Amino acid sequence: MPALSPAAGTARPTRRVMISIAASQLRRHPGRIVAVLLAVTISVGYLVATLGFMATETHAITSQVTARTAGADVVISSDGLNPAELTERLPAIRETAGVTAAEPAYELRSSLDRSSSIDLQNLPSDDRLRWARLSSGQWPRQTDQLALGRTAAETNRVGVGDRVSVEVGDKTRTMTVTGITDETKSLFSGQAQTGFVTDGLIHAADHSPTGQPQVELLVIGDGSVGDQQLADRLAHVLGSGVTVQTQAAYGAERVTSLTAGADVFQSLLLIFGAIALLVGAILIVNTFLILLAQRRRQVGLLRAVGASGAQVRRSMLVEALLTGAIGSALGVGLGVAATAAATAFTGSLPGGLVIPPTVAIAAGVGLLVTLLAAIGPSGRATRVSPLEALRPVDDAATALRGSARSAVAAAVLAVLGGGLIILGLRTTLQPLLLCIAGSMLIAIAVLLGAKIYFPLVLRLIGLLTRGLGPVGRLATANTARNPGRAAATGAALMLATGLIVTLQVGASSVKASTNLTLDQHYPVDVTVTGPDPLPAEVVGQVGRTDGIAATATLRSADVTLRHGQDRIELPLQAGADVGRVINPGAGGVPADRVLIDEYLARSSGIKDGDRVTVEHGGTTRTLIARPSRIAADNIALVTPAVLSEIAPSAPVTTVWAKAGPGADVAKINSALTALTDDHRSLQLSGSLTMKAAYATLLDTLLTVATVLLAVAVVIALIGVGNTLGLSVIERSRESALLRALGLHRRQLRLMLAVEAVLLAVGGALIGIAAGAFFGWVGTAALGSELDYSTTVFSMSATQTGAVAAVAIMAGVLASVLPARRAARATPVSALVET
Repeated sequence: MPALSPAAGTARPTRRVMISIAASQLRRHPGRIVAVLLAVTISVGYLVATLGFMATETHAITSQVTARTAGADVVISSDGLNPAELTERLPAIRETAGVTAAEPAYELRSSLDRSSSIDLQNLPSDDRLRWARLSSGQWPRQTDQLALGRTAAETNRVGVGDRVSVEVGDKTRTMTVTGITDETKSLFSGQAQTGFVTDGLIHAADHSPTGQPQVELLVIGDGSVGDQQLADRLAHVLGSGVTVQTQAAYGAERVTSLTAGADVFQSLLLIFGAIALLVGAILIVNTFLILLAQRRRQVGLLRAVGASGAQVRRSMLVEALLTGAIGSALGVGLGVAATAAATAFTGSLPGGLVIPPTVAIAAGVGLLVTLLAAIGPSGRATRVSPLEALRPVDDAATALRGSARSAVAAAVLAVLGGGLIILGLRTTLQPLLLCIAGSMLIAIAVLLGAKIYFPLVLRLIGLLTRGLGPVGRLATANTARNPGRAAATGAALMLATGLIVTLQVGASSVKASTNLTLDQHYPVDVTVTGPDPLPAEVVGQVGRTDGIAATATLRSADVTLRHGQDRIELPLQAGADVGRVINPGAGGVPADRVLIDEYLARSSGIKDGDRVTVEHGGTTRTLIARPSRIAADNIALVTPAVLSEIAPSAPVTTVWAKAGPGADVAKINSALTALTDDHRSLQLSGSLTMKAAYATLLDTLLTVATVLLAVAVVIALIGVGNTLGLSVIERSRESALLRALGLHRRQLRLMLAVEAVLLAVGGALIGIAAGAFFGWVGTAALGSELDYSTTVFSMSATQTGAVAAVAIMAGVLASVLPARRAARATPVSALVET
């Protein structure tokens, strides 16, 4: 028999009854939990999509970088031996017990049509070691044939039967494309270009002083021993000079060296996921507060008939548990779908969709966050006495409770967060993660302290609404009168605008910093080199290319440069206008120096300040050398006056060009590639291709992050509508009294709209300020992580203004339904209901 309530003398509801009440609430009023379901679903979906996206991309990278060795059981690489010495070990390997096949796998860095880099690989005779598959044509059989990967074919606009020029060692060979191969792509490595040639062509580079191929020996075991045992056996047989690894160990080593950028990006995405969960938690708290406000009478009646505070809390937590479970399950499905869409966009989906087991943790986190977010509102319900629960709203003392604790907690978090940011900006050990952690703490401090400072901000902005008369003054007073409610609404808008501005500032600053770093490392955007002399129409065509801001022609003469006993044959170049096409930060051409390619200087032992002798014909001149990136492509660069002394009749052979600010790099690159197609004797180089690859990667990352971030913004805007709805519920009696005193429905709607605008403007201003700060911190930390020479802070006034406008519009739109609900209620009915 149920226990009797000491207060009422009635049967107290049992635990089972309270759980049944919670379940019935979900069945009878599903609309009440839609906002919570959305928050949980989207937040969990975000995390699942992030984990799945990075797992799929990493799998694609792994497949690509280890494809050449995927068919082997053991990989043997050089540890000091040259290619010929390494391949001499093949007979000993084939005679080792447990080995069924062993073949060399070559890889040679080359250029295709003098405009883009390409990795040439051989075709092992054993079909088990041929990792690529033809999508059209056939494999090459002769040294003047090659098969191209899909990316290389599409980038250079060639197909089966076309003829292309390929650099092999010191020679340029014209080759026929016999086939196109399929290949795995990914966000981080999809720009790689590959080609397949016969062993004979690779061997032609063996005797060249430049362009030595990389070689690994691929070994297939007979299954009699494990891979590690076979590797140990081969290491014992071969001795020193080689590194013997299982294919799995070799592949893991290569992936680790190539996915550092992916690890940084995963950290960033997971941070965005954590932010989405934070936004979702705020929405869940606010939504449960609304549910509590809507069900105050029900809670009061339950308490009146004997329900204890613990039973009421348990009932609400059961609702949260069921809601979190449903939302998490839906979130996993949404995340998997989003992963498939995002990886299809980047091109890695054909390599296989990978959903890691950690998605179960993401679902558990969603459930846990829902429960934690419901603790506060459910705890408030336990502290409500039957008489208080039958009141329409909490009294002022209850509403202001906890402000002091929030202020202290905010101050502590702000100090800790600032300390982590300072540490991150001054250390080289994980600066990005330290700064992100510090920024998160400061962001939480900003949200916790909103009760303290946000009403002051609203009062200041409210000075602008005085012209609206009583309605404006009432709106200003209402926003500042309940700090907790105002802070809850403002927090959602702060997060929405702050996230967008952080991404905008971060993306703009990273792009500007990357471009500046590229400018310093690659001083010349475009270099077009041709025959002697360069046709005048080529110079004109380069200058007329859409996006090219300036050009400069260079005269050239082949000279001999002597340094000690070394003699180097190279072109000596000079141009009168090169200063206007050299990118900022790269320096210039001093009158008393000869600039030499850095790599050439290093290989020849030439240091800054060394004296070198330049010989041309019968003229000899001693100059002071300076290694410089400006003199790329194995040239030496001097002023026009010096070249005129050494080679007065040197013809124009080269044109340098500089892209204009904001130019479409991809279009420029495409136009210039078409130019070299029309003039096969031209050679295209410079940093523009590198910039195009970086620009494509950054734009893709920004697109993916923006789409994912929009999820958090949607959650935040739902939260704005919920908190405004809570405001209407809590103030139903106040609205009724205002109507009874003569306030028209239109005026009531206007008052609530003005409140929404004030809250939106206040939240947007704080969000923009915080976003600019976090964007700067993130850029500085990322610059340290990526070793930027200079970090540039960049912020678009147009984009920031657009964010503020959207936030204000969103606030106004979010107020429409609550305002209509308040305006529809008649004064008498509102007073009766409350």
